[in-house]
Amino acid sequence: LEVEDVMQGLVKSLVFAVLITLIGVANGFAVSGGAQGVGRATTRSVVLSITAIVIADMIFIRASATEKYRPFDPIVMGSNGDSSDHT
Repeated sequence: LEVEDVMQGLVKSLVFAVLITLIGVANGFAVSGGAQGVGRATTRSVVLSITAIVIADMIFIRASATEKYRPFDPIVMGSNGDSSDHT
């Protein structure tokens, strides 16, 4: 466990919390229609929040990609395309 991993986890948590809060607040302000409207807004907020978290996580993964996170790196593969070494 490295300090960089912990820091990335803390930053991701903060970004996810901000996304969830902003989406929830934005949908909450637009509620109309009583209890049924609140139910719809809640469902919409949850779906949008999950989508935003998945997209943000993909961005974090892409931004932090290094050699140790690339399991199919062509350098590791043999010259004939398989991972076995027949020398």
